Formats: sequence, structure tokens, C-alpha cells
Amino acid sequence: MLCVTRIVLSLQVLIKVHACGVNPVETYIRSGTYNRKPALPYTPGTDVAGVIESVGDSVSAFKKGDRVFCSSTVSGGYAEFALAEDHTVYTLPETLDFKQGAALGIPYFTACRALFHR
Repeated sequence: MLCVTRIVLSLQVLIKVHACGVNPVETYIRSGTYNRKPALPYTPGTDVAGVIESVGDSVSAFKKGDRVFCSSTVSGGYAEFALAEDHTVYTLPETLDFKQGAALGIPYFTACRALFHR
């Protein structure tokens, strides 16, 4: 296993990434055409699906081994592990695979907001 250099804070979870979504903004950043530049070092990847590797002391909704998807990573999802705030992590139903889970986060929540809240 690779050394994970980030420390899991009290309300964060560490996810072993099985799939990562590719969002348009991330492709613009990688191509250099996005007007805001990320702070370096930068690891792209917002939406991920995987298995909880560890949880912070104050996380009660998840435990190691839970299948989850995430709508916003702290550390970037194009990596073996991704760090996320617990309020951006959701249980991945057994009926969905990891690829489907990685497509849920931003695309699903954006569509839901557009269809039902606007």
C-alpha cells in the first residue's frame, strides 16, 4: 500500500478510490483553459466512489469497509486514496457499481437541483 501523507481530521474520511468521475471543469483545468488555476500541488478529481479506509474521530455515519460515493474530495480523486469531509460522502447502494457511483456526485446533484429546486 502506498504511504498516505494526509492526516484524517475529526470530520473527514479516507476513501480507497475504485472509480473517479471526470467533470468538465477538471478537463478545462488540465488543458490550461480554465481561468482559475488551482494551488499546487494539484490532484484533479471531485467525484469518487470506493470503500472507506479510515474515519476521523468525530465521524459516526461511516465505518471502515463501507461502500460510498463522494461529491467533493479534499485531496483529489485521481489517486489511490481520496480524503473527503464526511458531509460530502454518501452510502453507495449495493445495486450500483463503483463506476456508476463515481457518476453520481456533481452530475446527479446538479440535475436534481435543476429539475426539482429550480
